[in-house]
Amino acid sequence: MYFLDQNASAQDFTVTIEVKPEQLSGFIRTNYNLTFTELVNKSRIDYFVELAKRPESKLLTIESLSKQCGFSSRQNMNKFFKRFHGGIPSDLLKI
Repeated sequence: MYFLDQNASAQDFTVTIEVKPEQLSGFIRTNYNLTFTELVNKSRIDYFVELAKRPESKLLTIESLSKQCGFSSRQNMNKFFKRFHGGIPSDLLKI
């Protein structure tokens, strides 16, 4: 769950998994049709959706949930939420 790190970067990840940056980039592009940054943020949004469905999450703010998912701010998350999920995060929490 490397994507939970707010400082997640392709450079650090390639060192961690011991592959060349172009190998990682090619793998992600081929298998997900995304860049590393897009994949990290999509994973964060997927995790946010998962957390938001939990009953205990109804007691938390969107800001708190977004930070748990690796985003630096709610505003940063909103941009990717709209792209990868649609709508706005508060709509999801109302369900």
